[in-house]
Amino acid sequence: MQQRALICLGLLAATGLAWAQEATRDYVDPGQAFAIRAPADWSANRSPLGDSGWNTEFAGPNGAKFGVMSFAAPNGVDPANLEQVAELLMEAILGELEQSGQVDAGEATRTKFGALDAVRRDVTFESDEGAQAGYLLVVLGKRSVFLTYVSAPGDAAADRKTCESSLATLALEATTPNAGGAGGGASLLTNSALAAAAQAIKGGLKREEADAVLVAGDPALTYASVVNFVQILSFAYDIELTETEFGMVRQRFVDCYPQLDAGGKQILAQGGASILAGLSQNPEERAAQKADIRDQTLPVLQRQAQQGLEYAAALWEAIQRRSTTVAAAQAGKPAFAEKGEFDSEMSEADLEASLEMLYFMWVAAGRDPSLVTAETVATVRVALVQNFAAFPAEVQYILANAQRIYSGMRGQWEQADDGTRAQLAAGYGQTLDAIGLGVPQAGGGGGGGAWDDVKPEDMSTIRAEAMANSAFLATNSWYNTSH
Repeated sequence: MQQRALICLGLLAATGLAWAQEATRDYVDPGQAFAIRAPADWSANRSPLGDSGWNTEFAGPNGAKFGVMSFAAPNGVDPANLEQVAELLMEAILGELEQSGQVDAGEATRTKFGALDAVRRDVTFESDEGAQAGYLLVVLGKRSVFLTYVSAPGDAAADRKTCESSLATLALEATTPNAGGAGGGASLLTNSALAAAAQAIKGGLKREEADAVLVAGDPALTYASVVNFVQILSFAYDIELTETEFGMVRQRFVDCYPQLDAGGKQILAQGGASILAGLSQNPEERAAQKADIRDQTLPVLQRQAQQGLEYAAALWEAIQRRSTTVAAAQAGKPAFAEKGEFDSEMSEADLEASLEMLYFMWVAAGRDPSLVTAETVATVRVALVQNFAAFPAEVQYILANAQRIYSGMRGQWEQADDGTRAQLAAGYGQTLDAIGLGVPQAGGGGGGGAWDDVKPEDMSTIRAEAMANSAFLATNSWYNTSH
């Protein structure tokens, strides 16, 4: 029975795909200015821009394109000049476009490219060849200035998504594409992900029925189909997905299912249940099954992800987030961490779980979800990483184990009655206020979101008791029931 997982994944690997052309390839700039993962069948053209710049453009078959312009700065780059540099570059590009068509450019806005500050302008362009829409984005590296762009016909939504997915792998001044997100640290909590999470939290994290049909077929892809594969991931790799991660996996399954042949559809719809049914209850046999699944499925998932199989990519990315360490605890274990198997390293997945955990507390406490944006989340993300070593031991170990702690918090919230939820909500609000994530005061003059005024250096003053209070530990179901 323990071979079922290997057989199912092996069959899926051999399944006929109608979209094999969406395989990707790694592209490394000859001058090592950047590395990116691009669609294998999109052309790449690198051309000079004066004496110190290059434009590398990737073009698809339907008129969509994206590119990276890089300009060397021998004397280094001053982040204080970001707006000025962005204005000069963008005006030059827009001026060129105006020579051959009608341009409509939005206002320049500050944003984030991963952990880096950036400036963006949305642009529409209409010429004899038709209308295109996209954006320009300027970001500063350590030795170069970069302008990235996306342009696609208005009816080419899928191609634009491909462009943006590729740019999410852009690694500046590196030779390996970034698998974890733009600029070495883009959060999964995009504005759309934040909205979806808020809706789920407000709905009490109510789950879909197991037999709810996600995609009709024979057999149909159901909610249980996705949950079963996630449970296998949890069993084999000790993974606790966040709400956002699960939503991504669910959507990738939905996107992938119609592209498979009959055998592939059956495996995706029913294979997970078959694997789970074959797991032994004997501890020694389960340990052997776990090792087998880990050893045999990892290379299969990696290969399928590289081939463009979306369901595999979602699972592979989840595993990779947990193998990427972004910070390690320097302090000795606090008392609560001595009681159980607490990890001392914060992985990229723990960082994502920490961010979503804070947002969960924000929404559960009854605060306005729209006050938190992807840009302000990015600021807090940087703050947590930069100040990790300065945090008290309690805080370090909470962040390093955020996946499990946050999973327990969600479970407790799901099961709580109205009275208990009110008590939890009050505790969440007190904790958020204590760490500086308060509700902006009317007339304060900030004009931004709830977390806009958080600076990385500010969070170095987080008090241990503010984070290690009942909202995080004493009322946490995972902690209380497991230790």
